[in-house]
Amino acid sequence: MQVNIKNLIDDVQCYQTVRELRWPDGVVCPSCESKYVVKRGCDDTEPARQRYECHDCNKRFDDLTDTLRCGKVTPASEFARDAPSATFAVALVRVATIAGPFGQI
Repeated sequence: MQVNIKNLIDDVQCYQTVRELRWPDGVVCPSCESKYVVKRGCDDTEPARQRYECHDCNKRFDDLTDTLRCGKVTPASEFARDAPSATFAVALVRVATIAGPFGQI
């Protein structure tokens, strides 16, 4: 999948890109890998960041759970915007999105 750098500047588009990269076949629970998840509102500080709840294991998670960006204060779009180049920004978002716990791919 190719990522347009313009989609990483706006928070809404950035999170949509993160979701498309992380879950190309639909949202999956990072704990049990179930596809039976429902949306549970948005993050209080980052409204573009979607929250979910798994119907199988009842755990809650969001777009960045178990990624390198998990628990970070800087919004994902700022993270990409501060990168030294467009190519590097796309690479950062891709790695942060697909990396598992503790940055393991």
